[in-house]
Amino acid sequence: MNDLEYPVYVISKGRYRYTRNRMTWSFLKEEGIPFYLVVEPSEAGRYKEIHDNLLVLPEDNYGFSTPARNFAWEHSIKMGYKAHFILDDNINRVSVVAKGKRKMVRISYLLEASLYVSKMYEKWGMIGFREEQFMIEPQRRPITFNTHIYSFMLINNNLPFRWKLKYNEDVDMNLKTIGNGFYTIQILVFTFHKYQTRLLKGGNTSTLYTQINSKVLKTNTLVAQYPHIVRGKNKFGRFHHEIDWKKFYSKPIKSDKYEEFREKLVKLYKDAIREAGYVF
Repeated sequence: MNDLEYPVYVISKGRYRYTRNRMTWSFLKEEGIPFYLVVEPSEAGRYKEIHDNLLVLPEDNYGFSTPARNFAWEHSIKMGYKAHFILDDNINRVSVVAKGKRKMVRISYLLEASLYVSKMYEKWGMIGFREEQFMIEPQRRPITFNTHIYSFMLINNNLPFRWKLKYNEDVDMNLKTIGNGFYTIQILVFTFHKYQTRLLKGGNTSTLYTQINSKVLKTNTLVAQYPHIVRGKNKFGRFHHEIDWKKFYSKPIKSDKYEEFREKLVKLYKDAIREAGYVF
């Protein structure tokens, strides 16, 4: 697949040195998928060695990813698109899931699956996937609604708000999406894996995560925004936010093209399984 209905943006900072690592842009370039690499002006020259199609931000050193995400969003609107993909730069594996097993596939399967799902439902706001470390057990359903979408996202440009927070900006976006009558949709038959942020130099690690008690600060920022939805809790030996996503039980209305694109999604999934070489 080399042509998508919506543009793809990969936001990156300080990671131009990782030319030997599997990065998000590695998958896209190998498959000939057009994308914009969103970078700061002082690093544009170095990133140009990785990818020709850059989207250069107005300034350097924002200190967090929100300005870059909003810049890409507005860029897609100016180009006349109704939605856009935005991906973190540190994805190093994408997989298809079947009977509790995972096998690597092409990233185009995930992009195309997102497009099909966007045609299946009304008032979707964000579509994405679960990170593989959280795929703890075999999934009984291919899709779930109103839960956490991050790092690999298709975003509806008609959402009446933008990225805002410095910390936990993805959770904030999810809660605002649901709170404004839209839906987040998570596709469970594909998944992705990322390098741990602290183990891969670059990004905004040096500005966001070096403060004392940064986890507490992140959680408290979110609690302050959503005191009736989010609470802080010691979890796995650290202070973390906790959200009961199950309270958002409503489901989006199926579109008039639901069956057509459901069939396409099923075929896509079967093609991915066959390509991955599953044997049951």
